[in-house]
Amino acid sequence: MRTYSVTTSRVFCVLSFLSLLSSAALTGCLSSGATPPGANAPCKINDDCPSGYQCRAATNGALGGPFCCKDKNNCGPAGSGGSGGGALDGGGSGIDGIAAMDGPSSKGGALDVPSSGGAGGSVIVDGGSGGAGGGITVVGGSTSGGGTAGGLATGGVAGNQFASGGVLTGGIASGGIVSGGGAGGALDAARDLPQMPDSAPDVSMPDAAADNAPDLPLSPPDGNGTCPTGEKACTSSSGTTCIATSACCVNADCAGTCQTCNTSHACVAAVSQDDPNGRCAGTCDTTGVCKSKKGQTCQTVAVGCASGTTCSTDGYCCDTACGQCNSCSTGTCTPLTGLPSCGTGKVCASGSCITCTQNDPCQPADPCKTGTISCATGSSVCGESGSQPAGTSCGTGKVCSGGNCQTGCWIGGAFIVSSATGASTCQVCNPAKSTTSWSNNDGATVACGSGGCPGSTAPCINGAPGTCSKIPDTYYQDNDGDGYGNPLVAPVSSCTPIAGWVTNHGDCSDADSQWYAGRTRCASSTDPNTLVTCNSDGTASQSSCSTGCAGGQCKSFATVGTAGFVTCGTLTCSTSQACSFVYPDTTPPSCGTIGASYFATCDGPNDCPSGQVCCRILPLQGYLAGEQTSCVASGSCPYGNMGGSGQLVCNPSNPVCPSGVTCQMATSFLSIYICKA
Repeated sequence: MRTYSVTTSRVFCVLSFLSLLSSAALTGCLSSGATPPGANAPCKINDDCPSGYQCRAATNGALGGPFCCKDKNNCGPAGSGGSGGGALDGGGSGIDGIAAMDGPSSKGGALDVPSSGGAGGSVIVDGGSGGAGGGITVVGGSTSGGGTAGGLATGGVAGNQFASGGVLTGGIASGGIVSGGGAGGALDAARDLPQMPDSAPDVSMPDAAADNAPDLPLSPPDGNGTCPTGEKACTSSSGTTCIATSACCVNADCAGTCQTCNTSHACVAAVSQDDPNGRCAGTCDTTGVCKSKKGQTCQTVAVGCASGTTCSTDGYCCDTACGQCNSCSTGTCTPLTGLPSCGTGKVCASGSCITCTQNDPCQPADPCKTGTISCATGSSVCGESGSQPAGTSCGTGKVCSGGNCQTGCWIGGAFIVSSATGASTCQVCNPAKSTTSWSNNDGATVACGSGGCPGSTAPCINGAPGTCSKIPDTYYQDNDGDGYGNPLVAPVSSCTPIAGWVTNHGDCSDADSQWYAGRTRCASSTDPNTLVTCNSDGTASQSSCSTGCAGGQCKSFATVGTAGFVTCGTLTCSTSQACSFVYPDTTPPSCGTIGASYFATCDGPNDCPSGQVCCRILPLQGYLAGEQTSCVASGSCPYGNMGGSGQLVCNPSNPVCPSGVTCQMATSFLSIYICKA
């Protein structure tokens, strides 16, 4: 059930009057009994204001409050003064003497009975007409003789300092607020202010019965804002009060570690919490002693770990004792992985101790790097620590250079890119063949030096230049124009052709265009069995012909027994073509009748039709004049007359000759046998 505290309202009124002497500040002093506050009246937050009003903080410049207001932007007290007195003395209407009359009280629920106040003027201007008695309406009258001349000075606030006729001695309890007021009523059972001189510390006075109304704060400073000797002011969220000088007001007032200021303003041990003043580097344990807390090193505070924790093997305060390869730096045992080691050649891995030798040499994935073992992850990991020496092979056709694996060669202390050539174009870096030496660049060409013609090149062979594509030629004189040079005349060198000179010297006679290298001749008509050959160097050589020489060739008798064909030097001709020779004997014979001096249409008896014989016909002038073979009527050969002679041609394999003669080889250009003595 909600109740309304008269005591609180009275205290507010007294303080308001003493500070402001404002009628607005006294508005709330007129309530009596347990009636809820009215419009614009002082209220508590939990009071029931009239319909349409709310208990709000003052916003129109008024002090005190809160008040029951409609407009939150213009909230404060309101009222009207009495006649002539300016809204304080009892003669006027509205507040003084009428609306503010105390009635019977019961347990503090109402104010005292009305008392007659002295004749007064206005609170503000002396001499105003005021109503008799009534005063401020609390217990006694309001003023003695007005606001200035007789109100505040004589028997008022300043004159008697609340001692004689003021708020305490003769005011609310005995004679009104100030000296000279009307006689007030006696203290009732509802906890009015006690009559205590201000020279003594105030104390809270409990009600005769609990009415759920707040009491005065404990020993507040007096009106001058100071506390009595031996005390000091202590301000908190609930207000300011006076406490013993040796008492604490806040935690910081307590010296040492793990100390806190309790509600009785005494320094006591802070337990099971961090030091309120931050002086303990760890925490306050259950006994209020500063110790290292969970997750800190055991020696963060020299006395060790707080209650409920233990110093683990890694030197941290932990909730439980941690074994090897576990850490408690967070306050809870956590499995370790990696360094520090847990023994020689061993490291931690997920809380277990495994074998791993830190910094052992190893080969990382990059072949051009050196490496060492790292155990930081709890397993053996080969990490790069440097570079392999330059020139180290790092794969097929690759070497290390500058710590990187590259395709190329390492020759003479330097890296050579693939396909680069050395001092000679005929040497090349070919990693597919070798990465440590030059390879032959066969197939490439190089420019010829002084031994070649301008613009000439030479192919690379076995890593060295070969023959130049164009070198000066040796030229020989060719006077007869047969294309062969005379070896007997001194040659000359030139990169370009010289008219009348050729590049060979196979002319056996520079005066005979038919006698040059490769040609053959019979030695002479008187030596039919010797063959002469012109060699490529312009010299001549001889060879013997066992079958005779004719047309510059050793004769052949291959077709003597074959009908329809005749032998023509090294050729075989049909009888219809005949074999022809040209005199002199410088040109080999040929097949065909060309009007030559010598020709054969038959070389044996079987080349002629029946009734005819093959006859060698010689002109009158003899052998050198010309000769031929021809088929003639039987019996007409042999013959002899002034026009020439005829000799019967025979086959030595089946000789048919007249009596007295035999079949013998003819001395002739033609390859025939004749019947002769």
